[in-house]
Amino acid sequence: MSHIQAVSNGEIEPDLMRRSCGGWLAVAPKGGIFSIGVTAPTADDARRKFGTTMQRWLEILAAAKSDAITGT
Repeated sequence: MSHIQAVSNGEIEPDLMRRSCGGWLAVAPKGGIFSIGVTAPTADDARRKFGTTMQRWLEILAAAKSDAITGT
């Protein structure tokens, strides 16, 4: 089972890093389901954007599993 760092609302908490060129980078925690990262001007924006992106990837994964089960 993959290690997932979660926050109280059940969402995955990204690792946040300030970028030397400006803005913030939010990346999936080590051992997560996906290795993804997003950039944004602020830490809060990066966290929100990461959550939206992660949710979309989870939807894609669920759809792929459903298609594999139904054969479509």
